[in-house]
Amino acid sequence: MRKIITDIIYNALLHEVDTTPKPGLVDREGNGAHTDMNHETFIKSANALKPYFAKLYDVGFSYKGELPLLFTQVRKIGKRAESAMYKATKNVNTHKGILFTSGIIASLVGYHVANNIKLNYETLSKSASLMCSATLKKELEEMKTRTPITNGEIVYNLFHSPGVRQQVIEGFPILKEALAYYKIEVAKNLPQYLPEVKTLLTIMESNEDTNVLSRTKNYAALFYVNEKAKEALQALEENPQEGLSSVYDLDRDFIEKNISPGGSADLLALTFIFYDLERL
Repeated sequence: MRKIITDIIYNALLHEVDTTPKPGLVDREGNGAHTDMNHETFIKSANALKPYFAKLYDVGFSYKGELPLLFTQVRKIGKRAESAMYKATKNVNTHKGILFTSGIIASLVGYHVANNIKLNYETLSKSASLMCSATLKKELEEMKTRTPITNGEIVYNLFHSPGVRQQVIEGFPILKEALAYYKIEVAKNLPQYLPEVKTLLTIMESNEDTNVLSRTKNYAALFYVNEKAKEALQALEENPQEGLSSVYDLDRDFIEKNISPGGSADLLALTFIFYDLERL
């Protein structure tokens, strides 16, 4: 099981970067709104992180205490994984966001397996909330008064947007809808990457993406992303061929405006992880 879970998370990272086209994001055909990373950078990053997913599974599998205390151990391994990522990418942040969420899930899968708890969205999302809520809520309160340092803290200071922390606290509510949507689209036997692109757009149309806020420092840009994603998804639903053209147009638009919905891309990768976990 340890190897299976490690491969599921690793493959989800590859699946996400391979999904093409992705507006403003790195994919197989371009760098999106980024000048410091490309498809190869993401592959190197995923390879560097892979051994740590096994370590995170192990710490959850062997853990015997209360779940909130497990989070401390998970974060220690996560910090080491983050350092390995930066070393592999020459200090480029490729996977910091998905490392945070997938690290939590990897440890909880180990914990669930050891304790004979089902592996599905409902059980894992509840465990994630239980494990992390107290710590993350405390951090959000502290961020209101201290000088912001990280991009996430700066965004919270400017816009009071808690980002991925709130998703974990609430048990990934956006992911629930994305996962249900992805299952339906995969069952339709659509052309390669069309279910993935459509699922990304469903995430983008409702996600309060702090990556967008961090790059633009403009809340109007976030509303713009939400609305444009909604329009592109509708175009894909009506006519896949013409709809894909509109997604490529949106990619060019986001590149020009320096918009990269990286938080939504992380949730897409997490959707892949949960999809494969539920198929075990």
